[in-house]
Amino acid sequence: MPEANSPAPLLLTHPREGDTVSFVWHGDRFVHTVRLGSFSVASESADSDPTWPTSPPIQQLSIETLGGHPVALGVGGAGQSHWSLSVEPTTDGFLFDCACRVKQQPGWLGSSYPTQPGLSILAHDGSVIRQDEAGVRIEPSPVLSDAGTYRWKYEIRPS
Repeated sequence: MPEANSPAPLLLTHPREGDTVSFVWHGDRFVHTVRLGSFSVASESADSDPTWPTSPPIQQLSIETLGGHPVALGVGGAGQSHWSLSVEPTTDGFLFDCACRVKQQPGWLGSSYPTQPGLSILAHDGSVIRQDEAGVRIEPSPVLSDAGTYRWKYEIRPS
């Protein structure tokens, strides 16, 4: 059930029926769940460090039509940093394009998901994937060392 005065949930649909990304308000940001066929995975929302969260802290989100297809566009902030996110359907799944503008060396930046059999997460354009028993983390590359804007892109699709 949505929290009082929280933004309404939003749904990004794929041209392939049944495949979606749903965005639901949780605490002070949107979290999302990707559904592809009978498989789904949700972004991690438990943050032990409010300045460097485990996934982009998106507080404003809309579904727009760009190039004839729906795209989710979002922005948010934590600490002194500002995040942006776009999510769009691809042939096989959904492409996530994330960025963060930081004023100091980041403690950590990226997106996090629990490991989910049946789904693959593929890094795009200067991003790296790290996987361990805790789950999957998609991070910008090269290694974070200074203030500036960092970007990471990845696709979630069936295995």
